[in-house]
Amino acid sequence: MDIPAVKSCFEKLRERLSALGIESTYLEGIDDPQIGDTLRILFPVTQDGNAVITELMVTSFSKDLDLMLLYSTIVAEIGDRYDELVQKLVPWNMQCPFGAYGIFEEERQLYHKYSFPFPSDANPDDVAGQAMVLLGVLHEVLSKQYYEAESYSVE
Repeated sequence: MDIPAVKSCFEKLRERLSALGIESTYLEGIDDPQIGDTLRILFPVTQDGNAVITELMVTSFSKDLDLMLLYSTIVAEIGDRYDELVQKLVPWNMQCPFGAYGIFEEERQLYHKYSFPFPSDANPDDVAGQAMVLLGVLHEVLSKQYYEAESYSVE
């Protein structure tokens, strides 16, 4: 997907998210524009309105295949129970039907990530539609784990 197509995809995705009341911001890379520009979403994952920061980025995987990366920061700073959370990741990932949980050690953050491949020449509107479906699945996954995950944050 070339740069104009990525921007078009993210514009279409932002329109769909906005219609649902979900805030998003388009962040351009250092070399403006570039593959790797990011769409950042304040993604509500509970009925109480708790939200995580979810970032979407498109990158090239091979000559004919691109990837959309979905990366959610669930806990911005893990507290004193860090070692306990590390032990939770194996069962969480074994039960997680979509993506994987991990810890970004340098920042002490709990994240969830998922990547989906699509043809490099895919229609941007089709990719935006698929991303919306995937965000629905991501919502289901994160909403089930959110409160337990949040219990590991700095108090």
